[in-house]
Amino acid sequence: MAHAGVNLMEWLKELPSSSQGQSQAFDALKQSLKIVEDLAKLNVWHLDLALRNFVVKQALNSAHIEVCLIDFSLAVSKRFPLEKPLFMLPDDRQQHPILYEAIKKDWQQFFKRNQLLEPEKYDFKIEIPMGVYKSDWSSNLVVDNIEKPWCVISHSLGNMLSQCAQMSFLQDNKKYELTHLAHRMLSQHIDAQAKYDLETASSWIEINFNQATPRPIAKSTLSKVPIIHDLTKKVVIPTSQPSQPKNISDDKAIRFLKPKNQRSSFILKFFLSIYIIASGFTLIDAFYVAYRIKVTSYTLSIAIGTLVFFLGLIFSLPFVTNKFNVLRRIIQVLSLAIIGFSLELWVNFVPIQWPLLMTGIAIFIIRIYKIKNR
Repeated sequence: MAHAGVNLMEWLKELPSSSQGQSQAFDALKQSLKIVEDLAKLNVWHLDLALRNFVVKQALNSAHIEVCLIDFSLAVSKRFPLEKPLFMLPDDRQQHPILYEAIKKDWQQFFKRNQLLEPEKYDFKIEIPMGVYKSDWSSNLVVDNIEKPWCVISHSLGNMLSQCAQMSFLQDNKKYELTHLAHRMLSQHIDAQAKYDLETASSWIEINFNQATPRPIAKSTLSKVPIIHDLTKKVVIPTSQPSQPKNISDDKAIRFLKPKNQRSSFILKFFLSIYIIASGFTLIDAFYVAYRIKVTSYTLSIAIGTLVFFLGLIFSLPFVTNKFNVLRRIIQVLSLAIIGFSLELWVNFVPIQWPLLMTGIAIFIIRIYKIKNR
């Protein structure tokens, strides 16, 4: 095929190990993959995609290249069904398992149909009587009805890209990325995923081909040194130290400097929580009356314990510096009391959704009032 151009394998080997050589290689691979994708849109599947079956045409003293695909005797199409086996051997080292089995079955039927001795293995060269082959006509060949053509095509192109990743024209980081893409294309058994991997590889090659050549930053030799003006301002140093606030502890100073909007937000949240807790206690009282729940020692222990803790925290307010933490404790104690009463409601056969609802709200309030060190 010397008239068509140069074998892609040989052409890639001749590329220099430079950014220009790498760019030319990406251009050739981009065109190669686009040819395969365009053929797939026409429902034509070339089953022998390899570097040897792509040729590069390049005019003398020109950087422009054109890639072509040859040897369509090994292609299949629904519009033009085959009438004899593809003249290629099954090779499990290079072909996808689906293609390998399809070619092998077609040759088995050929030998059986023509009453020829079938070879023990198809992995080696076998002799085909050409007179018999030319006169053999059949239909419904397996390769014509491959169910997952994208897997077969992706596998072949993955082999191609793996070969390219070993060549010297690529930078080391590009070799690694291309090898990773090729391995993904080799391992697919789902048609949609194989098509996606092929599109991903095409996009990656397109991006790397369109990247601009890295160049140094050109700096003008006529730039002037900027003139630094004296912008020093006079600094007035006070003769005496500013007066310090007297009799104010560190905790009070921190509390005094707390942003007003933060304090306002806390107070609003506190009163909203008190309202929710009060509603919870009212609901609990209603359930006690409606279900005629008797007051037990468990009920009294919760009520007395809550009251003692509540009064203790209230009386401690004037003597603590961080009153916000005391208010948090009050909310937490009341929330724990709701959880305790909810448990007794559940024991007394109150519908389970009500104890769960009140317990969930109480736990939520406890969480948002978790003590913070200030």
